[in-house]
Amino acid sequence: MAKSVKDWNKDDVKKWLGGLPQFRDTKKKMEALVDKENLNGYALFQLRMEDFIGDFGLTGLKAAGVMGQVQQLKDNAGRKAEEEERKNKAEEEERKNKAEEEERKKRADLNMSVALWTLKGSRAPSSRGFFKIHIFYDNKMILLRTDVNRNTMIRDIKEYYRNQEVVKERDFDFITRGATVNENSTLAANGIIDEMGMLTVKFKVEGGSSTARVMNFDHPLVIRSNDVCCIMQDDKDPTAEMPCGHAISAEGLFQWVESCASNPGVKGVYCPVLDCPSRKADKPWNWDVIVRVAALTQAENLKYAPVFERRNAPNTRECPHCLTLCGRPDNLTRFRVRCVRCRKGDWCFACSKPWTGRGMTICGNTFCPTYNTQENLNNCPLITPEYVSNVFVPKYRACPKCLMLIEYLQKCKHMKCPKCQLQFCLVCLGLYDEKKKWPCGSYKDLCPVAPRQQL
Repeated sequence: MAKSVKDWNKDDVKKWLGGLPQFRDTKKKMEALVDKENLNGYALFQLRMEDFIGDFGLTGLKAAGVMGQVQQLKDNAGRKAEEEERKNKAEEEERKNKAEEEERKKRADLNMSVALWTLKGSRAPSSRGFFKIHIFYDNKMILLRTDVNRNTMIRDIKEYYRNQEVVKERDFDFITRGATVNENSTLAANGIIDEMGMLTVKFKVEGGSSTARVMNFDHPLVIRSNDVCCIMQDDKDPTAEMPCGHAISAEGLFQWVESCASNPGVKGVYCPVLDCPSRKADKPWNWDVIVRVAALTQAENLKYAPVFERRNAPNTRECPHCLTLCGRPDNLTRFRVRCVRCRKGDWCFACSKPWTGRGMTICGNTFCPTYNTQENLNNCPLITPEYVSNVFVPKYRACPKCLMLIEYLQKCKHMKCPKCQLQFCLVCLGLYDEKKKWPCGSYKDLCPVAPRQQL
Protein backbone atom coordinates (compact mmCIF):
# COMPACT_ATOMS: atom_id res chain seq x y z
CA MET A 1 0.00 0.00 0.00
CA ALA A 2 1.42 3.38 -1.06
CA LYS A 3 2.36 5.80 1.71
CA SER A 4 0.15 8.87 2.10
CA VAL A 5 1.86 12.20 1.35
CA LYS A 6 1.09 13.47 4.85
CA ASP A 7 3.00 10.45 6.19
CA TRP A 8 6.16 11.29 4.22
CA ASN A 9 9.39 11.78 6.14
CA LYS A 10 12.17 14.15 5.12
CA ASP A 11 13.77 11.54 2.82
CA ASP A 12 10.51 11.15 0.89
CA VAL A 13 10.26 14.95 0.55
CA LYS A 14 13.87 15.20 -0.69
CA LYS A 15 13.26 12.46 -3.25
CA TRP A 16 10.11 14.14 -4.55
CA LEU A 17 11.56 17.67 -4.69
CA GLY A 18 14.76 16.32 -6.23
CA GLY A 19 12.74 14.93 -9.12
CA LEU A 20 11.42 18.38 -10.06
CA PRO A 21 13.32 20.22 -12.82
CA GLN A 22 13.19 23.47 -10.81
CA PHE A 23 15.72 22.05 -8.32
CA ARG A 24 18.16 20.75 -10.91
CA ASP A 25 20.73 23.46 -10.11
CA THR A 26 20.03 23.80 -6.37
CA LYS A 27 19.47 20.18 -5.35
CA LYS A 28 22.19 20.15 -2.65
CA LYS A 29 20.88 23.36 -1.08
CA MET A 30 17.35 21.95 -1.10
CA GLU A 31 18.42 18.69 0.55
CA ALA A 32 20.40 20.54 3.23
CA LEU A 33 17.42 22.77 4.02
CA VAL A 34 15.02 19.79 4.19
CA ASP A 35 17.41 18.03 6.61
CA LYS A 36 17.82 21.17 8.72
CA GLU A 37 14.09 21.85 9.04
CA ASN A 38 13.19 18.12 9.17
CA LEU A 39 10.60 18.85 6.49
CA ASN A 40 7.94 16.12 6.32
CA GLY A 41 4.95 15.65 4.04
CA TYR A 42 2.58 17.65 6.24
CA ALA A 43 5.03 20.58 6.38
CA LEU A 44 5.47 20.40 2.59
CA PHE A 45 1.77 21.24 2.19
CA GLN A 46 2.23 24.31 4.45
CA LEU A 47 5.01 25.85 2.30
CA ARG A 48 4.19 28.99 0.35
CA MET A 49 5.69 30.59 -2.70
CA GLU A 50 7.79 32.97 -0.59
CA ASP A 51 9.41 29.95 1.08
CA PHE A 52 10.63 28.55 -2.24
CA ILE A 53 11.91 32.00 -3.24
CA GLY A 54 13.50 33.05 0.07
CA ASP A 55 14.58 29.77 1.67
CA PHE A 56 15.20 27.56 -1.36
CA GLY A 57 16.59 30.34 -3.58
CA LEU A 58 14.30 29.78 -6.59
CA THR A 59 13.22 32.44 -9.06
CA GLY A 60 9.61 33.57 -9.14
CA LEU A 61 8.81 31.49 -12.22
CA LYS A 62 10.43 28.35 -10.82
CA ALA A 63 8.70 28.87 -7.46
CA ALA A 64 5.36 29.22 -9.25
CA GLY A 65 6.05 25.94 -11.05
CA VAL A 66 6.87 24.16 -7.79
CA MET A 67 3.71 25.56 -6.16
CA GLY A 68 1.72 24.13 -9.08
CA GLN A 69 3.29 20.70 -8.47
CA VAL A 70 2.56 20.92 -4.73
CA GLN A 71 -1.05 21.90 -5.46
CA GLN A 72 -1.36 18.94 -7.82
CA LEU A 73 0.03 16.71 -5.05
CA LYS A 74 -2.59 18.12 -2.66
CA ASP A 75 -5.35 17.45 -5.20
CA ASN A 76 -4.17 13.86 -5.70
CA ALA A 77 -4.07 13.33 -1.93
CA GLY A 78 -7.59 14.73 -1.68
CA ARG A 79 -8.80 12.41 -4.43
CA LYS A 80 -7.26 9.42 -2.66
CA ALA A 81 -9.04 10.41 0.55
CA GLU A 82 -12.32 10.68 -1.38
CA GLU A 83 -11.72 7.27 -2.98
CA GLU A 84 -11.07 5.79 0.46
CA GLU A 85 -14.29 7.34 1.73
CA ARG A 86 -16.23 5.99 -1.26
CA LYS A 87 -14.70 2.56 -0.68
CA ASN A 88 -15.81 2.62 2.96
CA LYS A 89 -19.31 3.67 1.93
CA ALA A 90 -19.42 0.92 -0.68
CA GLU A 91 -18.43 -1.66 1.92
CA GLU A 92 -21.10 -0.36 4.28
CA GLU A 93 -23.66 -0.47 1.49
CA GLU A 94 -22.59 -4.00 0.63
CA ARG A 95 -23.14 -5.10 4.24
CA LYS A 96 -26.53 -3.40 4.15
CA ASN A 97 -27.45 -5.11 0.87
CA LYS A 98 -26.44 -8.48 2.27
CA ALA A 99 -28.76 -7.96 5.20
CA GLU A 100 -31.54 -6.94 2.83
CA GLU A 101 -30.84 -9.97 0.64
CA GLU A 102 -31.16 -12.24 3.66
CA GLU A 103 -34.48 -10.54 4.44
CA ARG A 104 -35.59 -11.09 0.85
CA LYS A 105 -34.71 -14.79 1.08
CA LYS A 106 -36.75 -15.08 4.26
CA ARG A 107 -39.70 -13.51 2.44
CA ALA A 108 -39.16 -15.86 -0.51
CA ASP A 109 -39.19 -18.83 1.86
CA LEU A 110 -42.40 -17.50 3.38
CA ASN A 111 -43.96 -17.11 -0.09
CA MET A 112 -42.88 -20.65 -0.94
CA SER A 113 -44.59 -21.88 2.22
CA VAL A 114 -47.75 -20.01 1.19
CA ALA A 115 -47.58 -21.64 -2.23
CA LEU A 116 -47.16 -25.09 -0.71
CA TRP A 117 -50.14 -24.48 1.58
CA THR A 118 -52.19 -23.52 -1.45
CA LEU A 119 -51.17 -26.67 -3.40
CA LYS A 120 -52.15 -28.79 -0.43
CA GLY A 121 -55.59 -27.15 -0.34
CA SER A 122 -54.85 -25.10 2.75
CA ARG A 123 -55.93 -21.47 3.02
CA ALA A 124 -52.90 -19.22 2.65
CA PRO A 125 -52.60 -15.98 4.62
CA SER A 126 -53.63 -12.92 2.53
CA SER A 127 -50.72 -10.68 1.44
CA ARG A 128 -52.92 -8.41 -0.70
CA GLY A 129 -50.28 -8.57 -3.49
CA PHE A 130 -47.71 -6.20 -1.89
CA PHE A 131 -43.98 -6.72 -2.37
CA LYS A 132 -40.63 -4.94 -2.27
CA ILE A 133 -38.89 -3.68 -5.41
CA HIS A 134 -35.17 -3.17 -6.12
CA ILE A 135 -33.76 -0.02 -7.77
CA PHE A 136 -30.30 -0.03 -9.36
CA TYR A 137 -28.29 3.22 -9.26
CA ASP A 138 -24.56 4.09 -9.27
CA ASN A 139 -23.49 0.42 -9.25
CA LYS A 140 -25.59 -0.19 -6.13
CA MET A 141 -28.78 -2.18 -5.61
CA ILE A 142 -31.20 -0.31 -3.36
CA LEU A 143 -34.27 -1.91 -1.78
CA LEU A 144 -37.22 0.47 -1.78
CA ARG A 145 -38.56 0.44 1.76
CA THR A 146 -42.13 1.26 0.70
CA ASP A 147 -44.29 -1.75 -0.22
CA VAL A 148 -45.72 -1.65 -3.76
CA ASN A 149 -48.05 -3.83 -5.82
CA ARG A 150 -48.56 -4.47 -9.50
CA ASN A 151 -50.91 -1.47 -9.82
CA THR A 152 -48.52 1.07 -8.26
CA MET A 153 -47.81 3.99 -10.64
CA ILE A 154 -44.24 4.64 -11.75
CA ARG A 155 -44.53 8.33 -10.80
CA ASP A 156 -45.32 7.27 -7.22
CA ILE A 157 -42.27 5.02 -7.12
CA LYS A 158 -40.12 7.94 -8.33
CA GLU A 159 -41.40 10.02 -5.42
CA TYR A 160 -40.77 7.18 -2.95
CA TYR A 161 -37.24 6.90 -4.28
CA ARG A 162 -36.59 10.67 -4.03
CA ASN A 163 -37.71 10.75 -0.41
CA GLN A 164 -35.78 7.64 0.61
CA GLU A 165 -32.44 8.47 -1.04
CA VAL A 166 -32.75 12.29 -0.79
CA VAL A 167 -32.26 12.70 -4.54
CA LYS A 168 -31.62 16.35 -5.45
CA GLU A 169 -31.85 15.85 -9.21
CA ARG A 170 -35.49 16.07 -10.25
CA ASP A 171 -35.05 15.09 -13.90
CA PHE A 172 -34.55 11.32 -14.09
CA ASP A 173 -36.32 8.27 -15.51
CA PHE A 174 -36.51 4.56 -14.81
CA ILE A 175 -35.60 1.95 -17.37
CA THR A 176 -36.31 -1.79 -17.38
CA ARG A 177 -35.51 -4.43 -19.98
CA GLY A 178 -33.61 -1.78 -21.98
CA ALA A 179 -36.59 0.58 -22.43
CA THR A 180 -37.56 3.83 -20.71
CA VAL A 181 -40.54 3.48 -18.39
CA ASN A 182 -43.50 5.84 -18.79
CA GLU A 183 -44.11 7.44 -15.40
CA ASN A 184 -47.90 7.37 -16.02
CA SER A 185 -47.91 3.59 -16.35
CA THR A 186 -48.13 0.88 -13.70
CA LEU A 187 -45.57 -1.70 -12.68
CA ALA A 188 -47.66 -4.46 -14.27
CA ALA A 189 -47.74 -2.56 -17.57
CA ASN A 190 -43.95 -2.80 -17.58
CA GLY A 191 -43.84 -6.50 -16.74
CA ILE A 192 -43.13 -6.09 -13.00
CA ILE A 193 -45.58 -8.12 -10.92
CA ASP A 194 -43.44 -9.30 -8.00
CA GLU A 195 -40.19 -8.65 -6.14
CA MET A 196 -38.15 -10.24 -8.93
CA GLY A 197 -38.67 -7.10 -11.00
CA MET A 198 -36.09 -4.27 -10.99
CA LEU A 199 -35.89 -0.63 -12.11
CA THR A 200 -32.71 1.23 -13.11
CA VAL A 201 -32.25 4.99 -12.59
CA LYS A 202 -31.33 7.06 -15.66
CA PHE A 203 -30.52 10.75 -15.17
CA LYS A 204 -30.92 13.31 -17.93
CA VAL A 205 -27.89 15.53 -18.54
CA GLU A 206 -26.86 18.20 -21.00
CA GLY A 207 -23.98 17.61 -23.39
CA GLY A 208 -20.85 19.73 -23.72
CA SER A 209 -17.75 20.44 -21.64
CA SER A 210 -16.35 23.31 -19.64
CA THR A 211 -14.77 26.09 -21.69
CA ALA A 212 -11.42 27.78 -21.22
CA ARG A 213 -11.15 31.29 -19.80
CA VAL A 214 -11.65 33.84 -22.56
CA MET A 215 -10.58 37.48 -22.30
CA ASN A 216 -12.74 40.24 -23.73
CA PHE A 217 -10.22 42.32 -25.69
CA ASP A 218 -12.96 44.84 -26.49
CA HIS A 219 -12.86 45.99 -22.86
CA PRO A 220 -10.59 49.05 -22.36
CA LEU A 221 -8.77 47.41 -19.40
CA VAL A 222 -7.73 44.37 -21.48
CA ILE A 223 -4.80 45.27 -23.74
CA ARG A 224 -3.67 42.55 -26.15
CA SER A 225 0.00 41.54 -25.98
CA ASN A 226 2.23 39.57 -28.37
CA ASP A 227 4.50 38.30 -25.56
CA VAL A 228 4.25 34.85 -23.97
CA CYS A 229 2.61 34.38 -20.58
CA CYS A 230 5.07 35.12 -17.75
CA ILE A 231 3.52 32.27 -15.73
CA MET A 232 2.91 29.52 -18.30
CA GLN A 233 5.93 30.46 -20.47
CA ASP A 234 4.15 29.37 -23.67
CA ASP A 235 2.08 30.91 -26.46
CA LYS A 236 -0.85 28.46 -26.37
CA ASP A 237 -3.29 31.08 -25.08
CA PRO A 238 -3.65 34.79 -25.92
CA THR A 239 -2.11 37.19 -23.44
CA ALA A 240 -2.86 40.67 -22.15
CA GLU A 241 -0.48 43.40 -21.02
CA MET A 242 -0.65 44.10 -17.30
CA PRO A 243 -0.07 47.59 -15.81
CA CYS A 244 3.62 46.80 -15.24
CA GLY A 245 4.16 45.80 -18.90
CA HIS A 246 4.47 42.03 -18.48
CA ALA A 247 2.11 39.71 -20.37
CA ILE A 248 -0.07 36.99 -18.87
CA SER A 249 -2.83 34.65 -20.02
CA ALA A 250 -6.25 34.36 -18.42
CA GLU A 251 -5.55 30.89 -17.02
CA GLY A 252 -2.07 31.88 -15.86
CA LEU A 253 -3.42 34.92 -14.01
CA PHE A 254 -6.20 32.88 -12.40
CA GLN A 255 -3.69 30.34 -11.07
CA TRP A 256 -1.51 33.20 -9.79
CA VAL A 257 -4.49 34.78 -8.00
CA GLU A 258 -5.26 31.41 -6.36
CA SER A 259 -1.62 31.07 -5.26
CA CYS A 260 -1.50 34.58 -3.79
CA ALA A 261 -4.83 34.12 -2.01
CA SER A 262 -3.62 30.87 -0.42
CA ASN A 263 -0.61 32.65 1.16
CA PRO A 264 -1.68 34.71 4.21
CA GLY A 265 1.45 36.90 4.04
CA VAL A 266 0.67 38.19 0.52
CA LYS A 267 -1.34 41.43 0.64
CA GLY A 268 -2.03 41.75 -3.09
CA VAL A 269 -1.53 40.20 -6.51
CA TYR A 270 1.93 41.40 -7.51
CA CYS A 271 3.75 40.73 -10.78
CA PRO A 272 5.33 37.23 -10.54
CA VAL A 273 8.52 38.48 -12.24
CA LEU A 274 10.87 39.13 -9.30
CA ASP A 275 12.87 41.97 -10.87
CA CYS A 276 9.76 43.83 -12.05
CA PRO A 277 9.93 47.53 -10.98
CA SER A 278 6.29 47.43 -9.82
CA ARG A 279 7.13 44.63 -7.39
CA LYS A 280 10.12 46.54 -6.01
CA ALA A 281 7.92 49.62 -5.63
CA ASP A 282 5.36 47.53 -3.69
CA LYS A 283 2.61 48.19 -6.24
CA PRO A 284 0.20 45.27 -6.72
CA TRP A 285 -1.82 44.95 -9.90
CA ASN A 286 -5.14 46.78 -10.07
CA TRP A 287 -7.95 44.44 -9.07
CA ASP A 288 -10.32 45.68 -11.80
CA VAL A 289 -7.70 44.76 -14.39
CA ILE A 290 -7.24 41.33 -12.78
CA VAL A 291 -10.99 40.65 -12.91
CA ARG A 292 -11.10 41.40 -16.65
CA VAL A 293 -7.85 39.72 -17.72
CA ALA A 294 -8.44 36.54 -15.67
CA ALA A 295 -12.08 36.50 -16.83
CA LEU A 296 -13.22 35.93 -13.25
CA THR A 297 -16.81 34.88 -12.72
CA GLN A 298 -18.97 36.75 -10.24
CA ALA A 299 -18.56 33.93 -7.73
CA GLU A 300 -14.75 33.97 -8.11
CA ASN A 301 -14.64 37.75 -7.71
CA LEU A 302 -16.72 37.55 -4.53
CA LYS A 303 -14.42 34.79 -3.25
CA TYR A 304 -11.01 36.44 -3.79
CA ALA A 305 -11.61 40.22 -3.63
CA PRO A 306 -12.49 40.23 0.10
CA VAL A 307 -9.34 38.19 0.85
CA PHE A 308 -6.98 40.93 -0.33
CA GLU A 309 -9.22 43.69 1.00
CA ARG A 310 -9.02 42.18 4.50
CA ARG A 311 -5.25 41.74 4.30
CA ASN A 312 -4.79 45.46 3.60
CA ALA A 313 -6.74 46.50 6.69
CA PRO A 314 -4.48 48.57 9.01
CA ASN A 315 -2.55 46.71 11.73
CA THR A 316 -4.14 43.34 10.92
CA ARG A 317 -2.84 39.97 9.71
CA GLU A 318 -4.38 36.64 8.74
CA CYS A 319 -3.74 33.70 11.05
CA PRO A 320 -1.70 31.17 9.00
CA HIS A 321 -3.64 28.31 10.61
CA CYS A 322 -7.33 29.28 10.28
CA LEU A 323 -7.08 32.46 8.09
CA THR A 324 -8.98 34.54 10.69
CA LEU A 325 -8.21 38.26 10.45
CA CYS A 326 -6.35 39.22 13.65
CA GLY A 327 -5.57 42.67 15.04
CA ARG A 328 -2.66 43.43 17.36
CA PRO A 329 -3.32 45.73 20.35
CA ASP A 330 -1.51 49.08 20.20
CA ASN A 331 0.28 48.43 23.50
CA LEU A 332 1.69 45.07 22.37
CA THR A 333 5.30 45.38 21.15
CA ARG A 334 6.19 41.74 20.66
CA PHE A 335 5.64 40.02 17.31
CA ARG A 336 5.10 36.51 18.66
CA VAL A 337 1.32 36.13 18.76
CA ARG A 338 -1.35 33.43 18.86
CA CYS A 339 -4.83 33.42 17.34
CA VAL A 340 -7.49 33.42 20.07
CA ARG A 341 -9.91 31.58 17.78
CA CYS A 342 -7.99 28.45 16.77
CA ARG A 343 -5.01 28.56 19.22
CA LYS A 344 -3.07 26.22 16.96
CA GLY A 345 0.36 27.68 17.57
CA ASP A 346 2.46 30.85 17.78
CA TRP A 347 3.08 32.83 14.59
CA CYS A 348 4.79 36.05 13.52
CA PHE A 349 2.65 39.17 13.18
CA ALA A 350 5.19 40.68 10.75
CA CYS A 351 5.15 37.90 8.12
CA SER A 352 2.13 35.73 9.08
CA LYS A 353 4.26 32.58 9.25
CA PRO A 354 4.51 29.99 12.05
CA TRP A 355 7.05 30.99 14.71
CA THR A 356 10.41 29.18 14.43
CA GLY A 357 12.66 31.27 16.70
CA ARG A 358 13.14 31.20 20.46
CA GLY A 359 12.49 34.81 21.43
CA MET A 360 9.41 37.00 21.34
CA THR A 361 10.41 39.40 18.53
CA ILE A 362 12.42 37.71 15.75
CA CYS A 363 10.51 34.75 14.29
CA GLY A 364 13.48 33.11 12.54
CA ASN A 365 11.92 32.97 9.05
CA THR A 366 14.56 34.19 6.58
CA PHE A 367 12.14 36.12 4.37
CA CYS A 368 10.55 37.99 7.31
CA PRO A 369 11.23 41.77 7.21
CA THR A 370 12.59 41.56 10.77
CA TYR A 371 15.19 38.88 9.92
CA ASN A 372 18.07 41.25 9.09
CA THR A 373 17.06 43.94 11.58
CA GLN A 374 19.17 42.57 14.44
CA GLU A 375 22.33 42.36 12.33
CA ASN A 376 21.93 45.99 11.24
CA LEU A 377 21.38 47.11 14.83
CA ASN A 378 24.51 45.30 15.97
CA ASN A 379 26.85 46.60 13.26
CA CYS A 380 25.69 50.16 12.57
CA PRO A 381 28.14 53.03 13.40
CA LEU A 382 27.83 55.33 16.42
CA ILE A 383 26.86 58.98 15.85
CA THR A 384 26.21 62.14 17.86
CA PRO A 385 22.78 63.72 17.21
CA GLU A 386 22.50 67.47 16.70
CA TYR A 387 21.83 69.74 19.67
CA VAL A 388 23.42 67.30 22.17
CA SER A 389 27.12 66.75 22.81
CA ASN A 390 29.42 64.04 24.20
CA VAL A 391 26.79 61.39 23.37
CA PHE A 392 27.39 58.44 21.05
CA VAL A 393 24.38 56.39 20.00
CA PRO A 394 23.73 53.80 17.26
CA LYS A 395 22.78 55.37 13.95
CA TYR A 396 20.01 52.78 13.48
CA ARG A 397 17.16 52.14 15.86
CA ALA A 398 14.20 49.74 15.50
CA CYS A 399 10.81 51.24 16.15
CA PRO A 400 9.75 49.91 19.58
CA LYS A 401 6.27 49.17 18.22
CA CYS A 402 6.56 47.86 14.65
CA LEU A 403 10.35 47.12 14.48
CA MET A 404 10.79 49.17 11.33
CA LEU A 405 14.50 49.98 10.94
CA ILE A 406 14.98 53.78 11.20
CA GLU A 407 18.18 55.65 10.33
CA TYR A 408 19.02 58.95 11.99
CA LEU A 409 19.94 61.63 9.39
CA GLN A 410 19.76 65.07 11.00
CA LYS A 411 18.14 67.44 13.49
CA CYS A 412 17.03 66.51 17.01
CA LYS A 413 17.01 63.18 18.85
CA HIS A 414 13.21 62.88 18.88
CA MET A 415 12.01 60.64 16.02
CA LYS A 416 8.71 59.59 14.49
CA CYS A 417 8.25 56.17 12.84
CA PRO A 418 6.99 56.66 9.26
CA LYS A 419 5.15 53.34 9.40
CA CYS A 420 3.19 53.31 12.68
CA GLN A 421 3.66 57.00 13.65
CA LEU A 422 5.11 56.12 17.07
CA GLN A 423 7.30 58.92 18.53
CA PHE A 424 10.39 57.90 20.53
CA CYS A 425 13.82 59.19 21.53
CA LEU A 426 16.84 58.05 19.53
CA VAL A 427 19.07 58.23 22.60
CA CYS A 428 17.12 56.70 25.50
CA LEU A 429 14.29 55.04 23.48
CA GLY A 430 11.72 56.76 25.69
CA LEU A 431 8.19 57.04 24.25
CA TYR A 432 6.30 60.29 23.77
CA ASP A 433 3.11 60.63 25.84
CA GLU A 434 0.33 63.07 24.94
CA LYS A 435 -0.19 63.99 28.61
CA LYS A 436 3.28 63.65 30.13
CA LYS A 437 5.15 64.66 26.96
CA TRP A 438 8.78 63.51 26.54
CA PRO A 439 10.19 61.60 29.53
CA CYS A 440 13.72 62.73 28.61
CA GLY A 441 12.98 66.44 28.43
CA SER A 442 13.43 68.72 25.46
CA TYR A 443 15.31 67.99 22.22
CA LYS A 444 18.58 69.40 23.66
CA ASP A 445 18.49 67.84 27.12
CA LEU A 446 20.92 65.05 27.94
CA CYS A 447 19.42 61.64 28.72
CA PRO A 448 20.90 58.18 29.40
CA VAL A 449 22.00 56.30 26.29
CA ALA A 450 20.11 53.08 25.71
CA PRO A 451 22.36 50.20 24.55
CA ARG A 452 22.07 48.60 21.15
CA GLN A 453 18.68 46.94 20.89
CA GLN A 454 18.57 43.17 21.25
CA LEU A 455 15.39 41.86 19.69
